[in-house]
Order: sequence, then C-alpha cells, then structure tokens
Amino acid sequence: MAVIWILELGFGAFIVWGACPIGECVRPDYNAVMNTREMTEKLQDWQKLATKTAKNVGEATDDYVRENTWSTIAFAAVIGCIFGYLLASRRD
Repeated sequence: MAVIWILELGFGAFIVWGACPIGECVRPDYNAVMNTREMTEKLQDWQKLATKTAKNVGEATDDYVRENTWSTIAFAAVIGCIFGYLLASRRD
C-alpha cells in the first residue's frame, strides 16, 4: 500500500512516497505541506544570504592579502612545499 509521508526539514516540508506496513499507515496532514511559493521564497532568501556572505568573505580575504602581501606569499609557498613533499614521497 503506497502512502504519502511528509518530512519536515529546517526550511520546509517535502512529500515522500513510500510503502508502509498494514495498520501503521497514517494519512498525511496536507495543511503541513508548504506551498511552492513559500518554499521558493525561503530558498531564494537563503541563496541571497549565502551570496552576501560569500561576497563579504571574498572582500575580507582580498583586504587581508593586500595588506599582508609578503606573509601571504610566504604562507602559500610553505603550504605548496608541504603538499609537494607529501605528493613526492608517495611515489616511492
């Protein structure tokens, strides 16, 4: 017997089709399902927040690298040497 299960997640409800044992099936509460417009709006809000956060992180990184150019170059060189050493040692 196929039933509809509603999974509640942090940003909305999703409908899942599945099978359940006889006697344990419960009718879904259709009022709990978000309509498509509300879910789309929440996802767009999350996308805008993620984009804004990524831009802020990028700007902060750019400012740091511009202010500390030589220390950033030295750090990148050390990390590159470590990765090079680890990759070269695995070939043996």
